[in-house]
Amino acid sequence: MKKAKREKYVQLAITAAAGIAFFLVLLLAPDLRDRLFLDRSLLSLCAIMWAFMIITIIFILVDLERLIRWEAKGQDGG
Repeated sequence: MKKAKREKYVQLAITAAAGIAFFLVLLLAPDLRDRLFLDRSLLSLCAIMWAFMIITIIFILVDLERLIRWEAKGQDGG
């Protein structure tokens, strides 16, 4: 159980780092940011990637919550 929890924390950290990097690239590159809003296909691609990252983070958090709850039940004997 502890190994699975550790793996979920690593997944969460990697996904969050990717999201932060994605945001920083757009924040620090004004020319890319300008092109993003001019090119609909690029904007769609970025929106899909952001939605995918948010959904992934939600599922990882749900998994972590379940692992923590199951671990607590195991320690309490029930």
